Amino acid sequence: WHMSLGSWLRDYLFIPLGGSRGGVWRTYRNLIITMTLCGLWHGADWPFVLFGFLQALMMIAHLRFRNFCERRPTLEALLQTPGGTVLRVVVTFVSFSLTLVIWRAQTLGTAFDMLRTLVVPRGDQVALALTSVWWCAGLVAVCHMLAYRDLWKRLADRVPAPVLGFGQAATLDRKSVV
Repeated sequence: WHMSLGSWLRDYLFIPLGGSRGGVWRTYRNLIITMTLCGLWHGADWPFVLFGFLQALMMIAHLRFRNFCERRPTLEALLQTPGGTVLRVVVTFVSFSLTLVIWRAQTLGTAFDMLRTLVVPRGDQVALALTSVWWCAGLVAVCHMLAYRDLWKRLADRVPAPVLGFGQAATLDRKSVV
């Protein structure tokens, strides 16, 4: 349904506002209006409005960065390498995930408290060991590599059925791995 919503926003808000015609600043204005109204459509509360506004700012930042890279072929080529792709995916994922904190919060105050806690732990909060973060990141990277090279199917054939079933249940995967 997000594809339908995206098409509707484009066809009935962004394009009637002028779309990307009329210069860069009008395009940015139209993105801000469209995405802020999209946030408002999801719920009539400030966290949703801010979420939409931040989505627009990220789209604008992406457009500006893309234009910046087009004028620098070396940077463009670097970002197309496997390492550059990983960097682009990580930046996108982290940026979007941080906006989801705002999306899920009941109030803006709660959202800002959660974001602050992500960066500055409180005294009563148990700090996550940095080694755990690296182990988790490594595990995710290995899983992505296995999926990218389509090795999951070959591994799934060798894993005993109860272990495979437990793994699927633990990850709430509704699709068969085999």
